[in-house]
Amino acid sequence: MSPHGQIRMNAEQITIKVLENYATFDISYTFENLSQTPQKVTMGFPQKKADRLEKLYNFKVYESSKLLPNSLHVSKESEKFDWYTYEVTFKPKEQKKIQNSYWVFPTEYRGLYSLFYHLHTGSSWSKVIEEVNIEVTLDASFSFSPVQLAKSDILINPKGYKIEGQKLTWNFKHCKPNEKDDIELFFIKNGKPYAALSDSASSTFNDESLEGKYFGAENLLDGDLNFSWATNNAKGSIGEWVQVDFLDAPHDVEKLGIYPGYGSQESFLMADHLKAATLIFSDGSSKKIYFEEIPSMQFFDINKKDITSIRIVIDEVYDGFFEEKGYKGTAHIGEISIYDK
Repeated sequence: MSPHGQIRMNAEQITIKVLENYATFDISYTFENLSQTPQKVTMGFPQKKADRLEKLYNFKVYESSKLLPNSLHVSKESEKFDWYTYEVTFKPKEQKKIQNSYWVFPTEYRGLYSLFYHLHTGSSWSKVIEEVNIEVTLDASFSFSPVQLAKSDILINPKGYKIEGQKLTWNFKHCKPNEKDDIELFFIKNGKPYAALSDSASSTFNDESLEGKYFGAENLLDGDLNFSWATNNAKGSIGEWVQVDFLDAPHDVEKLGIYPGYGSQESFLMADHLKAATLIFSDGSSKKIYFEEIPSMQFFDINKKDITSIRIVIDEVYDGFFEEKGYKGTAHIGEISIYDK
C-alpha cells in the first residue's frame, strides 16, 4: 500500500510466540500525523501473494483496543503482496496506537522450522522509524541453535539479535528498513534431528517419461511414498548408496525406519526394492539389515551416540516384475524416519 506522506511510524513492537503447532504475531505501532490538518489514511498489512506457507489466519486490527474492520485487497498478479487494509483517521498532530494480530503455521522442511516477517514494508511511511523492538519466544519443545544452523549456511536474519534461553530479541533505532532487514527465523524441535540428504548419493534416476518425476535423494524425507530415491546404474543397484547428514549437531540415534521400495501395494512390487543393506555410520561402524518383501516402513535398532551421518548401501534387492525403465533394474527407497534417544 502507499501510505500518506504526512503520517510517520514512530515505533513498532513485534511480539512473536512460537507454540507447539502454530505461532502468534502481535504487532503494536505508534503513528503520528505530522501535519496541521486532519488525515484519513488507508493502512495495509502484507500477505505474501499466493503463498500458503505464509498465509495469515484470523487477522485483526485494533485502534487503542477498539476492533477495526479490515478486508483483504488482492493485488495484481505481478505484485509481490496482497494487503489486509483498513481506514484510520487522524486529527492534526495526533498520535495513535494501532495493533495487528494474527497467527501462522511455521514452515517445516526436514526438521527445520522457519518464520518470516516483512519488516521493510514499514519503510514507506514518512521519515525514519524511531525504534523497532522484536521479541520472539519459543515453546520449550523448540530451540534456536544458531551455531549449528550456521554450519549449514542457514542464518537467522538480520544480525544483531540476542538470545537468552527461549527468547530472541532485536532492537533497532532510527531505521528505514529494506528487504535485507526482513526477519527470517529458523529453529529446530528438540529431540528431532534436522537432517539433510547428501548431494553425493551414488546415482539418481531421472526420466521425464516416468510421470515426469524426479527420483532424487531429497524425496526420502518428504513424507510421500509416491516420490522415492532411485538408483541409476546400468550395471545394477548393488553397491549404490545414499547418505543422511545431520546438520544441527551430532545425534544419539535409537532407531531408523526405512520404506524399502516405491509407492504402495502393486507399485511396490513393480520396481526393484531392498532385500538387504548395510548401514555405515560416521563413527566408522556398520550394521547389516534385512527387509521383508512387504510395502511398509521397517524399523531397525541403531543405538548409536554422537553420529553425524548414516549411509545406506544396497546389498541385495527383490526384483520388480515390471520390465519398463525405472522399475526393474532400478532400486527404490521410498522414505526414512530417524528416531533420537
